[in-house]
Amino acid sequence: MQRRKLFMNFVLLLSGNVLGQFLFFIGFVHLARVLGPQGFGVWNFALALLMYFHRAGEFGLEVIGVREIAREPSEISSWIAKIIVIRVILASILFTIGILLVIFHLIPQKYGTLFLIFLISIFPMAILLEWVYEGLQRLMQVSIARIAKGMLFLLFALIFVRTDMDIKQSSIIYVISLALPILFIFRIVWKEFGFGRFPLRSEILNTLRAASPIGIATLLSNYSLFLGTIVVGYLLTAEDLGYYAAGQRIVIFLWAYLINSLHRVLLPTLVKNYKQDIKAFSEFTISFFRRAVIGSFGFGLIISIIAPAIIVILYSSQYASSLKVFQYMIWAFVVAGIRCIFEISLIASDNQNRYLGGMIILAVLYTFLMPVLTLRYGITGAAIGSVISEMGYLIFLIATFPYLKFTLLLSHLWKPTIGLAAGILGVLIFSTVGWWLQLIISMSAYLLVLIFIKGISMEDCNWLVTLLHGAENEVTA
Repeated sequence: MQRRKLFMNFVLLLSGNVLGQFLFFIGFVHLARVLGPQGFGVWNFALALLMYFHRAGEFGLEVIGVREIAREPSEISSWIAKIIVIRVILASILFTIGILLVIFHLIPQKYGTLFLIFLISIFPMAILLEWVYEGLQRLMQVSIARIAKGMLFLLFALIFVRTDMDIKQSSIIYVISLALPILFIFRIVWKEFGFGRFPLRSEILNTLRAASPIGIATLLSNYSLFLGTIVVGYLLTAEDLGYYAAGQRIVIFLWAYLINSLHRVLLPTLVKNYKQDIKAFSEFTISFFRRAVIGSFGFGLIISIIAPAIIVILYSSQYASSLKVFQYMIWAFVVAGIRCIFEISLIASDNQNRYLGGMIILAVLYTFLMPVLTLRYGITGAAIGSVISEMGYLIFLIATFPYLKFTLLLSHLWKPTIGLAAGILGVLIFSTVGWWLQLIISMSAYLLVLIFIKGISMEDCNWLVTLLHGAENEVTA
């Protein structure tokens, strides 16, 4: 029953995330085509800076809210009051910092105006209350709100962004498309749960203290995710940045919302498992890890092969220089998809400090590798830096995860790795044939090798059938 509910919650939230962000993504594709590589590069640099401010304004408070509501639903109104008050204070401080950065030219002038327009969105983000429904595992409202954001952005982009001179309008419509659904959800949550008493200073400080490891870790994660954009923006040309952003944007669409869906759906379940049964908690983690490795490797292989077609279909042939960026960065996403179960498990088990330590290591790897590889290999080097950094972080998590043995985790990694090597070998041998034939050959090699060395079991097949059958029953009901 837990698997079915978990699967349905994941499908529901993922559907809202993917559809909403797919609409956002189509809007981004429209901007890339209209603004051109140079304008699209400027737009993405300003947006990347905004993401740092958004994460700093969130500061792990939403994750704390989801966790605490999952533990004690009767305290919802109290958590709404505490989190909104803190986030409004943080938003005011961050908005002031952003203005000062532009005034003192710490942000290059060509990006400053767009950044300030984007920065207005930090205030509606401060009253974002989707996390309340996530904690209660009532995800229909969350999905609807996220679809609405994407729909508004795409609609406004198609109407108001017609030439490369409309770059300011594109940032304004981004802010509006975020704000309207946020205000709608805010009104619904306020009406249903109310607003608890204004928090005392001690409550604000205690909440910040509890959230700070997650908040800093999330900010570091965001720092790593968008550092390539910032480094390319400072070291290379705006046109190079446009090519880099086009390839990276596809990966971010998958990364930020597929992995984010996993975080938000799995967290309440893992919190309850940890509280009730440590053994079940550990078994769930290792089971998810093993299947994530198998699925992620196959997904990475597929996307790498069809990447040329994806770039041309989405952006047109003028963005051919984005291909290598996309092909390398998809493997950074693959690694991130594998390691996310460890991050969620650490948060669920109150190991925020260990999670923070891992994020510091990840940030250090990105900080060192990105400038060096970008200067040496250009935008391709920035993408390679992402892959190496993510692999280093995964190794750290496997080696230090407190609830499972290192050797046990490795035992579930080597068989899919052999299968992946067989798939890559198939691509290399048949590199001169069409991508569709490469896809058939490489995936056949991957799956056949996994079956031969017993990397896929009947239990995995039964698990998938159970989930799909459960989903079918839930939908029918």
